[in-house]
Amino acid sequence: MKNMKNTMNTMDTIIRKVIFTVLFLSISTITMAGNKMLKVKTSAICDMCKNRIELVVNNLDGVKKSLLNLDSGIIKIKYNTDKLSETDIRVAISDAGYDADDMPADPKAYSVLPGCCKKGSSCDSKH
Repeated sequence: MKNMKNTMNTMDTIIRKVIFTVLFLSISTITMAGNKMLKVKTSAICDMCKNRIELVVNNLDGVKKSLLNLDSGIIKIKYNTDKLSETDIRVAISDAGYDADDMPADPKAYSVLPGCCKKGSSCDSKH
């Protein structure tokens, strides 16, 4: 009788562990669903470019966070794919006057950028 009780307790423990593991994995999958990391090569030159691009991207509904590395010109964006597409992000960067991968900057937006933010300028990144 005692062995049967021990076996039942062991099975009970195993079942609880399996249920806990399944619940944990389900919750992890739900919270990760729809989230993606995107890297976009931009034409950013200086801190003003960085601030402008990050502001535009961070204001998009669905963006969790972004960080632009001026040395590489690459912005890393964590976003929710249920609310936003990669194209939406690239269009927003282009609409701000900057290249976004193969998508060129919107000409009107580019024309009103400060001179130091335009291609070929010698910006000192201290703006």
